Amino acid sequence: MLGLIFGAILAGRRALTMRNVAIAALAIILIDPASVFRASFQLSFAAVVALIGVYELPRKPPVEGRGWIGRSVNHVWVAALTSLIAGTATLLFSAYHFQQTAPLGVLSNVLVLPVVSFIIMPTAIASVLAMPFGVEQPFLIAMGWGIERMVDVATLVANWSQGLESNPLLTPIALFIGLLAMAWFAFIKNYWRFAGPVLAIPAILLFALDTRPDVLIADTTQAVAVRDGGGMGLLTGKDGTFAVDVWSEYYQEDFAPKLAGAHCDSVACVYANDRFSISVIKSVEAFAEDCERNDLVIARIPAPQYCGAQVIDAKTLRNTGVQWLRWDAAAGRFDVRPAVANLTRPWRAALQ
Repeated sequence: MLGLIFGAILAGRRALTMRNVAIAALAIILIDPASVFRASFQLSFAAVVALIGVYELPRKPPVEGRGWIGRSVNHVWVAALTSLIAGTATLLFSAYHFQQTAPLGVLSNVLVLPVVSFIIMPTAIASVLAMPFGVEQPFLIAMGWGIERMVDVATLVANWSQGLESNPLLTPIALFIGLLAMAWFAFIKNYWRFAGPVLAIPAILLFALDTRPDVLIADTTQAVAVRDGGGMGLLTGKDGTFAVDVWSEYYQEDFAPKLAGAHCDSVACVYANDRFSISVIKSVEAFAEDCERNDLVIARIPAPQYCGAQVIDAKTLRNTGVQWLRWDAAAGRFDVRPAVANLTRPWRAALQ
């Protein structure tokens, strides 16, 4: 994008246009098509599209003859507005990919702006110019001090944001709605371009909010987490493992290291509540009894064909990865959402 902007300036053409955004996106897609599905691509182009879209709208000409106070105030205002536009444009994508938002991001950018503008950037440039003469050390020390102050501001604002950064869980439909809204914003040239993002908000609230699972099953570890009413607890597995930490961060809740009401012996761990019962089988001796008594049987070994319960065994976990389950009281069974939902992709190796 920067290359296209500077190229347009050198050629005497308009630099900040949606056409340049499209050319940059097409170039990246040709080089790395999979980047379209990555958070970096979506966040970057959402911010750029929003900034150029707002920049293109009619606005008042700048006031001439202002003093240094007026220019400073305008500089802070422009930085805050830029941060607000970019932060709003990337809000949905950061919430979808990272399950976190930055509600006070504009405030942190405004607070750190003087340090970046008057300390970090000038001393960074001065240090590069001083390097051929071997006298860059004082400039690097000053730049390091500025970076430390920037980190202090980030820490301060992060503390102020405690409890504000969480957001509802979103389904892939939210991402599709967000991409449609961004496309509408990019193609429409007047103030009607804001209709797309505005209409995306109720559409997401109506069609794209996700529900929390009743059971989570890791594919490569022993972790099985079950919702017991008050929260999630581990039926099997250890607290602090990679899978449990990822689940805890994603669903924004702590996982109890031991599920209350669970009973374990050498052959199985069993848990039951007023809705469903689960058995995590460790040995083949437990299949005959637990397949008849429980709604769900989980096994890290192959399950026999005669098992009458709903089964997730070693083959299922190996082929489809982590399992998300939610109890369907009307059907009397679990709805299952595997990490790998489609096994027929041409690039997937044949599974036995």
